[in-house]
This record gives sequence, structure tokens and C-alpha cells, in this order.
Amino acid sequence: MRHSTLIRSGVCVAAIIAGGAAWADVTPQDVWNNWKSNMSMAGPDVVQSASESTSGNTLTVSGLSLNFKNKQNDGTAKIDVGDVVFTGNGDGTVTVTVPEKMPFNMDMTDSSGSQTISADVIAAGMKMVVSGTPDAMNYAVSANRYGFALTGVTQDGDAVPTDATVNLNNVSANYLAKTGDMDGFTYSMTADTLDMLVESKDQQAGPFTLSGQIGQVAATGNVTMPKGMDMSNPSAAYAQGFAFQGGYTFGSANYLFSSDASDGKTDGTISLQDASLDAALSKDGLTYDTTVNGLKVSVTTSSLPFPINISMSQLAYGLTFPLSKSDTPVPYAMNVNLADVAVNEEIWSMIDPTGMLPHDPATAKIDVSGTATLAYDLMDPAQAAAAAADAPGEVNSVDLNDLNVAIAGASLTGTGHVTLDNTDMTTMPGMPRPDGSITLQLNGANGLLDTLVKMGLVPDDQAQMGRMMMGMFAKVVGDDQLTSTIEFTKDGQILANGQRIK
Repeated sequence: MRHSTLIRSGVCVAAIIAGGAAWADVTPQDVWNNWKSNMSMAGPDVVQSASESTSGNTLTVSGLSLNFKNKQNDGTAKIDVGDVVFTGNGDGTVTVTVPEKMPFNMDMTDSSGSQTISADVIAAGMKMVVSGTPDAMNYAVSANRYGFALTGVTQDGDAVPTDATVNLNNVSANYLAKTGDMDGFTYSMTADTLDMLVESKDQQAGPFTLSGQIGQVAATGNVTMPKGMDMSNPSAAYAQGFAFQGGYTFGSANYLFSSDASDGKTDGTISLQDASLDAALSKDGLTYDTTVNGLKVSVTTSSLPFPINISMSQLAYGLTFPLSKSDTPVPYAMNVNLADVAVNEEIWSMIDPTGMLPHDPATAKIDVSGTATLAYDLMDPAQAAAAAADAPGEVNSVDLNDLNVAIAGASLTGTGHVTLDNTDMTTMPGMPRPDGSITLQLNGANGLLDTLVKMGLVPDDQAQMGRMMMGMFAKVVGDDQLTSTIEFTKDGQILANGQRIK
């Protein structure tokens, strides 16, 4: 796939910036030998250099380039690194000097046609000093600016007028590379700001501009790599023990965007208070948690006489998912939170012109976890294809840790736990037999139904049907407050508040 070449290119650029993995000794030649070894993980014949020369304590590699091929889309990518200088400092450390500008070119062909991308990788004012012990090398890296500048894009031979730059400013990073039964490295990085600017002057699609700045950027990570790992074969690398754990945080962020397409002009802003992401990936499973706080979006279009303003106090998503075949149940989890979602009154007036509904911010939150047993190794492409054509495994239990939905004065909350017996598919034909309970509480539903009937949005007979259904499965516990406990018994019964409904 196209992104495979991008990933392998990125691995090698990271190796250049990080100074490679663990080195047997801190000498210029050892440094260069391990650069070649580590960058070759992206595939054979990746590293090419015109010449190597040594003068005193300095090793110069001239004309270094990194070359990649992707057989799946006839894609190629090349990074012209240029001359890299490894200088022994006489105190057991090595200074590595790389060019400020490293051209990058990519060609690819797929079902959408042929594309080329040209760019410069920028390392302005970069300083890199390697120290430590043979088995644990520390790389202290700093740069005034580290970034990416797009210099050209073509589609089927035609130039696509697009400019793009992304820059990290005042960068400070540390990398600790280790060798052992498994190689690996840990890293940390901070940057004062991240700036971006994207401009497209494509007259057919219409001009488009995106600019933004992110403050207080920080990232950490831990990578484990099997010896001799080949990143051109990711599934084999993961099977051998490749694993990643890391994340990032940043402070306030502000974006501006503008487009002028044939169907009208659109302008907008996006801002947020802070954000974070934590992720881990290995052959055993994937975890992913991201949170955005204080999100605000404002859009104006030529098709509407008023702006569209949306805000929320938090937008969060989390996932824990097993990837390896297992004989015993393993954990999974998923959570989504859209907290305090608010829109401007002009939008409310489109559905509630007389202001009969409460215009309080809305919330939608669900947090589910449990255990499952996988029948396939999903990191193996052949088994993943088989899993796509069949059930990939069995769900053994489901925990509803938190359900909270609130809108227009009504709210639904709930918790519960249910186990599933996958050996019994007859008690409830076609599905495993459940055992457990779920408790739900509904507040303000009758009041909301009354208002919707008055507004003419819900027919009275449908509202009565809804009330009848609530009466069957719930009991009144207060003023417009309903609760319901749904129980699944081992003998196949389903009870609502103790009353059998199946």
C-alpha cells in the first residue's frame, strides 16, 4: 500500500534525526555502521552512499541517499540526505552533523492514477551529541526548527498547485538506545510550537487555505525491535516482538481555514484548550486513547445567513482491542465521550423557533469493556483475511461501565454486566446465552415527549406508544423519573424490574 512506503521513509528519517539505535562503541565508524544497520530495517538496498572518507577523528559520508520500493503500487521514494559528518569529540562522545535541507521525492501508481510528491525535510540549527555506554547510548538533539516543506505535487503528469509547510520550533529531544536480546529505544521530545500552512490553488476544486499553531508540544515513546527486523514486512516484525508504546500532549491550538469552491465560499476557525494521545501496539493488542478539551468550531458559509458555532468541553475516544489468537478470554474496551456539546441559537431556531425546548448543552458518553476470545492472529494478513470472512472470535462478557446521554432536558444513564455462554446457542437461538443485568435510569422523557407533541414534531399517537413501552419496561421512582433493571437469567428468562418478559 502507499502508506507502507511513507512509513518506511519515516522510519529512516527518524533514524537520521535520532542517530540510530544502540552502538557498540562511541566512535564515528561505529556510529555509521549502526546507522546503516538500522536504516536497512526498512528493506534491502535502502542505504546508498557515494563515498566514505576518514580524516583524523572525523568520518564523512558523502552523497547519502535512502531509497525505497513498494511492489504493491509500483511506488518509489527517495530521500537525498547529502553529506553526513560523524566527529569524535575526544571525550567518548560523537557529534553528528546532517544537512539543513534533505530533499524527498515519491512516485506512486494505483487505481486513482499516478502521483508524485516532492518535499524538503528541514533541520535548521540541529545539534546532535551521542554519549553513554556501548549498550545504552543517549542522543541529545536540539534544533531551532525541524519541519517539512512541500515543493511539488503532480497527478497523472499534471502539476497540482499546492504548498504546505509543517514546522516544529525550538525542539529538544533525548533518545536512549539499547541493545540486548531485543533492541529498542525510548525517546522524549518537546517543542515550543508547531506551525502549519497548507495552500491549494487548484482552480477546478477551488482555492483552499489551512493555517494553524499548536503550543507546548511534547511526545514520549518506547520501541522494542527484534534483531534483524525487516520493516518492509510488518506482520513478521510484530510476530518477532516489535512493539510500540507512546503518546503526545499539546497545549492550546488554533486553526484558520478558507475555501472558495464552485458551490460557495467557506471560512472557519477551530480552537482547543489542550489535547493528548496515548497508544500502544504489539502482536498481542492495540490500545488507543485520545482526549481533546475545550473544543470550539466556527464556520461561515455563503449558503447560510448565520455562522455555525459548535463547542464541547471534551471529545474523547478510547479503544483496547486484542490482536492475537487466544485460548482464554482477554480484555477489550471502548469508550466515547462528547461532553457539553453546544450550538448557537441560530441553529436551535431552525428546529425550535419558539424556544419551547431546553437549549442546554448535550452529552453522549458510553464506556464499555469486557473479555473476548480471538480465533485468529489478526496481525497475520492471511488470518486477518479469514477473520473478515468469518467471525473473528467470541465475546465472553460485556460491562457497561457508564452510559450517559443528555439532550433537550432529558437524560439516560446506565450501568451493567453480562456474561455470554458461547457454548449455548439454543436458549436464545442464534446468539450466546446471556447472564447478568443492566440498570437504566431515564429522566425528563415524558416532559420532552409533551413538548415535541406541542411542537408538532411527534404525533400524539406515537408519543402514547412510547409512554406505553416505557411503562412496560420501567417503573416510576420520582417526578418524570423512570428506572429499569433488565435481568438475563441462566435458564434463559429475561426480567424487567422482576417481571418476566421472556
